[in-house]
Amino acid sequence: MIEIRRTKWTRLKYVSCTLAVVSVIVLGFIFWPRTGALSPWNAGRIIDDNVFYDTNTFASVQDIQNFINDHTPACDTWGTGRSEYGGGTRAQYAVNRGWHGPPYACLRNYHENPNTKETSFEKGGGWFSGGLSTAQIIWNVSKEFGINPQVMLVILKKEQGSLFTDSWPLKSQYKYAMGFACPDNGPGNTANCSSEYAGLYNQLRMAARQLRLYANRPNEYRYKAGRTNYIQYNPDAACGGSWVYIENQATASLYNYTPYQPNQGALDAGVGTAHCGAYGNRNFWRFFNEWFGSPLNSVKIDSPLSIKTEKTGSKLFTNMEITASFTIRNSTNQRRDLGVMVIVGRDSNSNNYDFGSQRVVLEPWQSYTYRASTRLNKEGDYKFWISNYRDGSGWSDNYPESSAGNVREVTTFVQSPPTVVSAVTAQISRIHKNQPVNVGFQVKNNSAKPVDLGYFGLAITSPSGKNADVVFDTVNQLSPGAVYNYNKEFLPREEGLYRARISGTLDGGRTWTETQYPVATDASAGNRTTFTVLPSLTLTQGITFSSANPRSGDSVTTTFKLKNSSNQPITTSEYTCLILRNQSGQNYDLGCLSPSTIQSNQELEFKATRPFPVGTYNAYFSTFDGRRWQDYKTPPLETGQEVVKAEMRVLPDVVLSEGLSISSTTAHVGEQLTGTFKLENLSSSVSNHNQQLCYIIRRRQGGNYDLGCLPTSGIPPKSQSSFSLSRTFNEPGEYEAFFSLYDNGVWREGAYPPGLTGKESSRTTFTVLPSLTLTQGITFSSANPRSGDSVTTTFKLKNSSNQPITTSEYTCLILRNQSGQNYDLGCLSPSTIQSNQELEFKATRPFPVGTYNAYFSTFDGRRWQDYKTPPLETGQEVVKAEMRVSA
Repeated sequence: MIEIRRTKWTRLKYVSCTLAVVSVIVLGFIFWPRTGALSPWNAGRIIDDNVFYDTNTFASVQDIQNFINDHTPACDTWGTGRSEYGGGTRAQYAVNRGWHGPPYACLRNYHENPNTKETSFEKGGGWFSGGLSTAQIIWNVSKEFGINPQVMLVILKKEQGSLFTDSWPLKSQYKYAMGFACPDNGPGNTANCSSEYAGLYNQLRMAARQLRLYANRPNEYRYKAGRTNYIQYNPDAACGGSWVYIENQATASLYNYTPYQPNQGALDAGVGTAHCGAYGNRNFWRFFNEWFGSPLNSVKIDSPLSIKTEKTGSKLFTNMEITASFTIRNSTNQRRDLGVMVIVGRDSNSNNYDFGSQRVVLEPWQSYTYRASTRLNKEGDYKFWISNYRDGSGWSDNYPESSAGNVREVTTFVQSPPTVVSAVTAQISRIHKNQPVNVGFQVKNNSAKPVDLGYFGLAITSPSGKNADVVFDTVNQLSPGAVYNYNKEFLPREEGLYRARISGTLDGGRTWTETQYPVATDASAGNRTTFTVLPSLTLTQGITFSSANPRSGDSVTTTFKLKNSSNQPITTSEYTCLILRNQSGQNYDLGCLSPSTIQSNQELEFKATRPFPVGTYNAYFSTFDGRRWQDYKTPPLETGQEVVKAEMRVLPDVVLSEGLSISSTTAHVGEQLTGTFKLENLSSSVSNHNQQLCYIIRRRQGGNYDLGCLPTSGIPPKSQSSFSLSRTFNEPGEYEAFFSLYDNGVWREGAYPPGLTGKESSRTTFTVLPSLTLTQGITFSSANPRSGDSVTTTFKLKNSSNQPITTSEYTCLILRNQSGQNYDLGCLSPSTIQSNQELEFKATRPFPVGTYNAYFSTFDGRRWQDYKTPPLETGQEVVKAEMRVSA
């Protein structure tokens, strides 16, 4: 079957019962909208397949309806408007011409029932129950046969353009609106339409079906894609034609539907006509451009498929984030729904590693970049490609098409990445400015194939932020399982903190794999490290005394050391001095290292030896630059532990080696106590001092009880002299013992020789108790007895002296209940208590219910003294007590 497209007169109506047909080759009077530039005309590629068969260009029926509304005039359904041709209203003019009267159904309002064939012309000019709108019919047939609804609209315009301009179209204008089944075999090459396919629904559906048949059965039709075809310029063979290579099926379908191409005259005529011209396919090309943009490359993938990681580029490794991407551009002025885009991934065993699907809807002129990431954990060969799924079209690996040169399939090997199996280390632990040191790490190939480490090494940043990288290596092939030992010399030019990280590039320097490739492991400490670079000249030994506690007169050697650890000589400009001051601020400075040139790796030692008098000395550094002194300014430290401030205590030859002590801190009147201390001569000769160290005792209530003195002279070298004296104390009370130094006829209370360790005791206290004391306070056999129970109450007195004691008072145990009633228990009468004898008071009786308070009282024959208690033995004895008797 050969169809010819036809357009309607701009204003002529079809006469009743007579079809006025104008061939597309004769009439070219069409209203052309004002638009921008058209896409280039290519007779062999009028429209791309991916546009022609894209059913997702409109998101809904309403979108198609909106398009029709935007491209058609308002309707004069009842013909009430003034006729463009005179003769009254439009309805009056139609009647006068023999056309049918209103209602008139505009394209935007047209509805048709496919089953009953009823249309808006019979149903009031618009919607009616069971009727399908033009937009709905186009939507349905596009989805049914997989034809772009834009294509259906453009064919409708080129075949019956008046439907897009007429505000009161006649029913006859819809009859063969798509030109389907209207071959140009009528008289004079006019259209010869078949009434079997009349009506807009039939025209749209059969046209879409025919376009699908061209694609499904390409060998059954005249014009074929992928080959050269002879195409006439006009139904009149005398007008000639040319051979055209038809590049795709969509273009072949247009030629099978409208079997002519425009000649150069028709193309040059623009909206006009030319001799032997044919305008169907020309108009299709123009209308599509004006409404929807270029039908060529309208939606294209305009970048290569990229499969790469951020840092290693197209060389892919397992367990790294691999990103797949490509860019799609919509070069039309219409919204395009591309359906679902996906990047398919398959390994050599066809296992699925897809990157995931993304629904892509492009606004006019919009570009969209598909980007998705995944991680592959298995080494092997992989293939990735772009694929698409659209409702009604299924899966396609070719839609949208790719621009020339943009690959849409990538085959690659995904490799197990090499790992850093050792931390970045330096040859020495402490690095100095200008001191060469080797730094390095180890890399292992974990793959079954050789691995390309690229150009890699240690990137190092100096403390000032400058580049201090060491030499990088190029290792293009490391054998499976092999370990590469990276080891390079690092020469720091600054002092301070250097930051180092493993870095490399696999693409000639376009991207760098900072710390990420080779892959870090626990052993590599994240492929990062820091180096603290010390100054070239450092203090390697701080202030050191040969003895921190020498004796007066002993010689003491004091030292410190400086070292140049760099690879070149250093000339100093300052004096580095060792300052020494005693507790009075007197100067005992030891000297300086003068400005000098210190050779590479040379260590200078300062040393000074001299004796010191007794005292405490503080040592520190100071520098002198020829003009001023800077106290406490020290050379840079090597480890940070070097001593820059030190104390030396010079002791006398005689010291207190054991401090003051007393044989007991608690005694009774009449007891003998012994006081001791020791002196030690630490020197190498007999001590010769006109001093005596005395053991002094004073009673707080008054009285001198000194034990005696020990001379500090005459003590043999490296020997001790002991003091030990005893005496009897007959006065109770608190005593204090301390030293006093008798020095050349002058008493210096509290003074004594320095202690050997500084912890020797120089003062103590003790207590002398009376001979008779309370050794057991008030005690109840039960503190909470029942009424009627017998309770035994006791206390004890003891004579701790070595002779009898005769008492003169009654020592009584008083008991009162809560009402103050008397329940006294009795007394110990005056008596003679023998040496070391302990007397016990004991009384037993029952008590009625109540709370009782017990305390001591004494009676001397004339008066009572409540709460007067005997002297306590330890101070913890109970002298007041409570007993609660319950029922």
